[in-house]
Amino acid sequence: MKRKGLILGIVLLVGLAVYVWWDRRSPYDFPAGPVLAYKLDGRRTESASGKSDLYAWPVLLKRGVDDGMASKIRTALRNGSNYAWMGGYKCFNPGMAFRLGEGDRAVDVLICLECRRVYFLRVSDGEHAREPLCISDAGLDAFGSLYDALFPKSPTTSTTTKSSP
Repeated sequence: MKRKGLILGIVLLVGLAVYVWWDRRSPYDFPAGPVLAYKLDGRRTESASGKSDLYAWPVLLKRGVDDGMASKIRTALRNGSNYAWMGGYKCFNPGMAFRLGEGDRAVDVLICLECRRVYFLRVSDGEHAREPLCISDAGLDAFGSLYDALFPKSPTTSTTTKSSP
């Protein structure tokens, strides 16, 4: 009887370890290389007009990122806790995207913070590199912070009055 209890305990412990590991595993093995960040207009155009579109979403801003920011982007994208099994609507109006790597191995990651969906597309053929994922609450914070850091709001002009000495 004790032996069955021990075996059951081991099975439960292994199951718990797999559950914890599964939730923290990287969703995709991203290629090495430079990282580009895109600010997108989430309103998809009827047909791609070419250079200023990324998969038919108009590109508002495209920029390379330094090594420090590239590391933050890769860390956020690899962090399994930034993703959820289910959730979000299906509007998919991505406001940002990242291109990781270069050449045929490059992967584009399109992120919609409204419906909380992330799409991973191979640059070589535009096909899914993996199934889309949903963004968790932690991921919403992480990706929102990246968006704010990469694409700060335009400073508003404020009028200040000088006080007389």
